[in-house]
Amino acid sequence: MVFYEPGVTPHGMAKDPFKSTVVPRPIGWISSLNKDGNSSNLAPYSQFMHATFDPPYIMFAANLKEDGSSKDNVVNIQRTQEFCWSLATYDLREEMNKSSTEVPYGEDEFELAGLEKQYGNIVKCPMVKRSPVKFECKFHSTFRLPGNSPAASVDIVIGRVVGIHIDESVITDGQIDIKKTEPVARCGGPNYAVVRETFKMVTPKAPVAENGVKASAEPKNQ
Repeated sequence: MVFYEPGVTPHGMAKDPFKSTVVPRPIGWISSLNKDGNSSNLAPYSQFMHATFDPPYIMFAANLKEDGSSKDNVVNIQRTQEFCWSLATYDLREEMNKSSTEVPYGEDEFELAGLEKQYGNIVKCPMVKRSPVKFECKFHSTFRLPGNSPAASVDIVIGRVVGIHIDESVITDGQIDIKKTEPVARCGGPNYAVVRETFKMVTPKAPVAENGVKASAEPKNQ
């Protein structure tokens, strides 16, 4: 059994294994409007998840630049108070990867990746038109987690989902069909996964006593 204390004792592996343990991680393919109000920023973040669902919130973590400043998307989002998320699918994997290219501020990653824009019904920033599922979000807050170097520090951005777009082609029996969306996820390093199969498990219910009150799983102390 390998045991190590991050940043304290060596792990003895070829690469830091941490990023390959919390997997697969969904992709936060985030877009925002640049300062000129015309060009856009689009980038994938593998430190992404939904935070809650009623109302729905999502969050992503963006590592700082080497000079300690925030990433362009974060700067845009804090200025405009809005952003969008587009589902990264297997069909869009190459375009998603291209949009991760570090380019000067103001250079449009939609154009770089050859992606057509779709503008929101509520927010002004664009989404990836070909993506089958898209969120329009209003900015809620940002907080920073310090790292051992400027680039290891992260801005965690939280946004409320105010609009959801779902292409009817990926709906089966009133539900989103994973086999049709084929979302991709990060698995550490250059490795990704694609979700094509799922299985079901129903959460067990607690035992119910004769009086209708949930029974304790263990007897109380006498």
